[in-house]
Amino acid sequence: MIPKKLGAPAFARPMLAAALLASAGLGCAHLFQQDPPAATSAGKGGAGKAGPEPAQTDQGARSYSAQGEVIAVDFAQGRLELRSGEETLKLRAHPLQLRPLQPGDSASVRYRSVGGELWLLWESEVSGTFELQGSIRGPVQSLDLARGVLEFSSLRFLAHPAQLSGLIPGECVRVDFALIEGQDWLTAVGPCPR
Repeated sequence: MIPKKLGAPAFARPMLAAALLASAGLGCAHLFQQDPPAATSAGKGGAGKAGPEPAQTDQGARSYSAQGEVIAVDFAQGRLELRSGEETLKLRAHPLQLRPLQPGDSASVRYRSVGGELWLLWESEVSGTFELQGSIRGPVQSLDLARGVLEFSSLRFLAHPAQLSGLIPGECVRVDFALIEGQDWLTAVGPCPR
């Protein structure tokens, strides 16, 4: 990605290349094609299964690329609008992925469909932090990969589907989170300490 404005913080610049990779020679017709819906929550176990199955983001699903102008960025909801030619692509993303973007920037992105929602790919190099607001542990109550939601106890956290992959309802997890423009966003998740 080559931003028109160089206002991104220095720590975010390495993320630009990793999280928003350049695409070349692709038209716009592919922008609204969608993969078959991925599982939006972990199953409850079927015949011959002992219990719930881990949530999966369908990592083998086809990914797409787009290039265009950033029209809008909503950090609180994790949304990005990108105009590519005559079409506007509405994408979901973690605020860490959106942090370096501003309306008017030129951006190249890679994304895939998760349960009918188009999410920026979660690259292993995505890094950075927001001020940690808290940490909590307990059993996973429910997951919605398409919407990027993890619930447990009476708390609701927004997250990138890749952060939720492999979690099982009822499983004890430790969640680190940050308050980003009024929304609790997952910053890290792992098994409960023993």
